[in-house]
Amino acid sequence: MILIIGRSGSGKDHLARELSKHGLKQVLSYTTRPPRRPDEDTHIFIKPEESCNYKDKIATTEIAGCEYFATKQQMIDNDVYIIDPHGMYELIGNCPDIVFTIVYIDADIRDRYNKALDRVSLDNEELRMKAASVFTERQGSEYKQFSDFEAVLRDENEFARFKAGHPNISDVIVSHNDYRPETAKALASRLINNCACRTA
Repeated sequence: MILIIGRSGSGKDHLARELSKHGLKQVLSYTTRPPRRPDEDTHIFIKPEESCNYKDKIATTEIAGCEYFATKQQMIDNDVYIIDPHGMYELIGNCPDIVFTIVYIDADIRDRYNKALDRVSLDNEELRMKAASVFTERQGSEYKQFSDFEAVLRDENEFARFKAGHPNISDVIVSHNDYRPETAKALASRLINNCACRTA
């Protein structure tokens, strides 16, 4: 399974869509947050009181007061999962029989902010202000876990300990997103080739 990790607006959904063009299926995690727009299809949206109905959760996290989680069956049925560092640690610990490739997407904060605003109409100032507020809230909510994980990726000794402690991680790929269409396509092709080599 490919795990895609990155801060808000870094291009995770775009990479997942590129991978789906190669036939890979994406986990749509459950979340108690409301959809950002009526046609949003990146999660399975549920009410907070419905969360307790799911007994086989194996990766959970909370961002800006909203719960996100996936189930064991979703891991069996799919190939790609967008997840944050907290959920990733829980998931790889709960699924020792699954081999994971981790893709960390890095992107400039100004680019990520602009992408967050691009999700709404240029003509609707109220929606753009709300999108800016949501982005800022998410930045604060997720800051520590992403900063801690980035420190592990940068430090050679910490990274070695991370890999040694999680033998079901086959690869860790760090990629900078410059938001050119060919960047995501090239990364998706690289991941597909890596998967093909391991299963050949």
